[in-house]
Amino acid sequence: MRYYARIKHLSIRTKLFVIYILIAMPLIALLANALYDQYQTRLDETIIVRADVARLTASNFILFVDQIISTEIIAGDTIVDEHLSTTATTRLLARVAKSRPTGIIKAHASPFSDVVFMDKNGVVVAASIPKVIGQNRANISAIKAIINGKVSAIGNLQINSDGQLGFLLTTGIRSGNTLIGIVSASIKANSLASIMGAAVSQGSVNIVDSSGHLIFLSQTASIPLAKRNWSSEPFVKAALSGKIYTSTGLMFPIDRSYRIGAEIPIREIGWAAGSFVPVESVLGSIRQDTILSALFVLVVLAISLFLAYLLGNLIAKSLITLKNRMQAAPQTGFTEHIYLQTGDEIEDLANSFNQMQDEIIAAQAKQRKLQEELRDRNKELSKLYERQKSIASVLQESLLPKIAQKINNLEIGLKFESATEAALVGGDFFDFIELSDRKFGIVIGDVSGKGIGAATLATTIRNTIRAFAYGEPSPATVIRKVNEIAILETPPSIFVTLFCGVFDTETYELTYTNAAHWPPVVYNPSNQTFNTLEVGGLPLAMFPEADYIDYLMKLVPGLVLALYTDGVVESRTADKLFGMSGLEESIKKYALLPTSELAENTIRDAKAFGGGKLLDDAAVLAIKII
Repeated sequence: MRYYARIKHLSIRTKLFVIYILIAMPLIALLANALYDQYQTRLDETIIVRADVARLTASNFILFVDQIISTEIIAGDTIVDEHLSTTATTRLLARVAKSRPTGIIKAHASPFSDVVFMDKNGVVVAASIPKVIGQNRANISAIKAIINGKVSAIGNLQINSDGQLGFLLTTGIRSGNTLIGIVSASIKANSLASIMGAAVSQGSVNIVDSSGHLIFLSQTASIPLAKRNWSSEPFVKAALSGKIYTSTGLMFPIDRSYRIGAEIPIREIGWAAGSFVPVESVLGSIRQDTILSALFVLVVLAISLFLAYLLGNLIAKSLITLKNRMQAAPQTGFTEHIYLQTGDEIEDLANSFNQMQDEIIAAQAKQRKLQEELRDRNKELSKLYERQKSIASVLQESLLPKIAQKINNLEIGLKFESATEAALVGGDFFDFIELSDRKFGIVIGDVSGKGIGAATLATTIRNTIRAFAYGEPSPATVIRKVNEIAILETPPSIFVTLFCGVFDTETYELTYTNAAHWPPVVYNPSNQTFNTLEVGGLPLAMFPEADYIDYLMKLVPGLVLALYTDGVVESRTADKLFGMSGLEESIKKYALLPTSELAENTIRDAKAFGGGKLLDDAAVLAIKII
């Protein structure tokens, strides 16, 4: 009670001083938070800028590599097409070695240490530096890659024939699929300073090869070979593994200074590019701003404290009461009104606060009601989802029949993978119909659209084909009948692509027709050739007058017949389709495996090509004639 009495009789100015301190402390905390936000923002901006500079460096380097490869192709084609002699070839390579790709200004020297032309076995036939003629370079990894079928290859850090550090760019010269020559250029690492456009106001950019060795570092005149092995650096390990690495303070391997920056993968060649700037150059200005801001705040706080002391006597007891009641309002649930009769703005403030409390209580009640409605709605949606999921599961299973892996002299493998999740299903379907002890119907199709409607139509089409197929030997006649029914049962915006065939296991004859579906391919492993069943007609459910024709193809033991839907060939990266070339490459790669593995691996390749996802449902039906 004694201490309470002392506090009670303190002057209003003292009480306001205490209140001032309590108010000032959060303001100081807010200032500190704002300064921290400024600091963090500067770091984030620096990381973004460094990552952009690294990407620009990577893009410029890839452009440079492409220009060198183009130069090699032109030189190689000239040598081969014009049947140049060794002397003429040497003169041509000497001119190439003195040339400068686009982007290198005339004031800078050529980036080439040497340029050589090798035969298909990797033996140097002609070179810009004659002393290397006759060397066998077949064991060099980049050249070995060309001999093994690669179009072009890049080598890691090496000591060039002129003694300078650099790397190798190699291109194969082919006639069709036959390698007839190899053009290889040794590039000077220090020439990249004039190529990258990498001059930055602060910091540096770097390029690291696939083994973790430093190829190029801007703003550094010369780096000995011993300091170029960065393979143990975390930022290099991360970038070479395909990840983007960012740091707000790492120890830079060249000068052991703390730097901020980013290292990104150059995925096209398995290298990495990065850009880093000293921490001090970024944070120095922030430190100065922090000191000035702190001084300004201290001055403002001192002036405010003085004014608060002067104005303390002007504040009435009612203000203290209002303050205490307002502070207590959140704990009491905004249910207790404040009653003050001062006749001034303080009374108006109390009345406004009472009105605000009433609005808060009303808003809380409304929020509780909305939460109850939301819970009820979520329960309904959950039930609806479970019903749709059950329906989708049944429909999807009906579209994916169980087929024996071996029937008569056929080995059959199939794989389906959906591009969607949850209860969504697509319109891909396939079937294998046992028409007799020697004839089997083969069907694959795709209904445009997604969801239960597309799956239902797919089921209808498949069952209709089965109904007609048992009594009709002609696939074209079956498809004409199915088209008549599909037009009646299908909305105008929906269509169906379909391939239908009948295979005779005794005569090895495939009778087939195609309604605008992707053409099946036949692969012959013995001579590694493909035959595409290109012929076909219009899609189903669009044109009543559409006609379809039967085609006949003789299949022999050892051939592989592959049927597929558009989800396979339309898998894509940013600017490239998996396409028929990717499909044929996968079939050739897995043709000797069981057909079940061939189908599964083909879809896996298409999915990997698209970055681990499919844009549309994908189905592959592989049949091997045995």
